[in-house]
Amino acid sequence: MLAVPAERVGGLPLDGSTWAYEVKWDGMRVLADVQDGRVRLWSRRGNDVTVAFPELAGLAAAHADVLLDGEVVVLRTGVPSFSALAERFHVRDARRAAVLASAAPATLIAFDVLRLYGVDLTGRPWQERREALERLGPSGTAWQLSPVYDDGPALLDATRERGLEGIVAKRRASPYREGARSGDWVKLAHQRVESCVVGGWRAETDDAGRVGALLLGLWSDGPGRRVLRYAGKAGS
Repeated sequence: MLAVPAERVGGLPLDGSTWAYEVKWDGMRVLADVQDGRVRLWSRRGNDVTVAFPELAGLAAAHADVLLDGEVVVLRTGVPSFSALAERFHVRDARRAAVLASAAPATLIAFDVLRLYGVDLTGRPWQERREALERLGPSGTAWQLSPVYDDGPALLDATRERGLEGIVAKRRASPYREGARSGDWVKLAHQRVESCVVGGWRAETDDAGRVGALLLGLWSDGPGRRVLRYAGKAGS
């Protein structure tokens, strides 16, 4: 299920009694399917990305049968680092994935549950699904629960101050509409603009013929001259 940008529906819904508000996490959207003692991770495009995130294998031991919707992130001081996560997207070699997981472990931030012990929950209201998700409880470092708030403007201000991507408003009575972009979920992202210098590029991990990320720089004032400093990678 996908969110509609707030500007398309006249702005962010503000009624906390009928809407709930969550942080918009800057990571990789996945479905985590736990069955028969194993976990499989599916990307938004339906690709199996399980091998890329070996640190999430612990989900299989924590819950017998569940389908979670969430965002895989790499956290830096509590804030997702998209550049730290970007090189994990296309990894298909288990040994390479293990090295990357050790250097920058990922976490699944779960915000919905679509199946629990064989029961399809997609037709039930968001509020009921959320209560079922909270009863599961997070499992160590494998996954965390995305917090929910009832004051959208306050959360919007807090995410801006913390450098987070934005927020998502979800109608408490809404079912889960798989594959649809629904007005029952409304997203509002902070817009930040920066002029960068492209200094080079890195190939995709598993395909040297494709661009995986641009290497960016920023001008800053040094002693008596301007200095071009490395700013990071952009892989989206």
